[in-house]
Amino acid sequence: MHLCLSHTAASPEHNALLLAPSRTKLQEGLKAFNDDWIDERGGHGSTSKSAMKVQMLYPPTAAHLALVLTALHTSDVGGKEAFVPKATLPTTPSLIVICELSSYLVDNPASTVSSYLMLVTQTLTSIAALSSTTGSDTALAIYDSGLDSLRLPLVRPPSPNAFQIKVEGGEDNTRRESVGFLAARYFEWVGIVHAVRGDPAGEEENEVNGETRMCRMELRHSARGQESEITWQWMERKKKILSSPGYSTVFEWS
Repeated sequence: MHLCLSHTAASPEHNALLLAPSRTKLQEGLKAFNDDWIDERGGHGSTSKSAMKVQMLYPPTAAHLALVLTALHTSDVGGKEAFVPKATLPTTPSLIVICELSSYLVDNPASTVSSYLMLVTQTLTSIAALSSTTGSDTALAIYDSGLDSLRLPLVRPPSPNAFQIKVEGGEDNTRRESVGFLAARYFEWVGIVHAVRGDPAGEEENEVNGETRMCRMELRHSARGQESEITWQWMERKKKILSSPGYSTVFEWS
């Protein structure tokens, strides 16, 4: 969300498209995190102006996501016959953000490594098609908290036939590969966030401010490797809200 807001605030020509698998889960996650910056500045005119240039779509399945990516086009292409609700954009987005791409595949037994890579490829193809009509560049960012642990088979496991006996509780011996290692090859920059719970300031401050965790992000250029690594560190501190029994999350950069 911060990336979309900062991107659209950087230039009057910038606009963003955010895709997430579930509107409900995204809203619940934002409410649970309760970003202090958004809580305090969300109603400001400048923030509202930036938010108005962010369009959000919620394709619930991988098939819906693929359909949306294929249908995306600007309103000045194809005339009235090409108008598709939500898939017709006023202008080419300068930024596309996809949240939790792996969630489309984790509960689908037919998913393979190529299933994830195909969604990435379809996104890049859609961006290339959109950019070709206007000549403007579109950046892509994927935030996927499940990618680091996502392991899928290279090929789809064969379905059992009528002559095979299904053993209840039997182990799945299908070889699974890490998807993150292969997906990283499609992007110029790859970032990994490490979060460690606990506050070095001590227990007394924790009792006042609630839960705290230290975070570190390692950003690496895929072609230049270790030499290009950039490290950002910050603390996420839960601050007591005086007007309510809840907490807000404050960022403290180091």
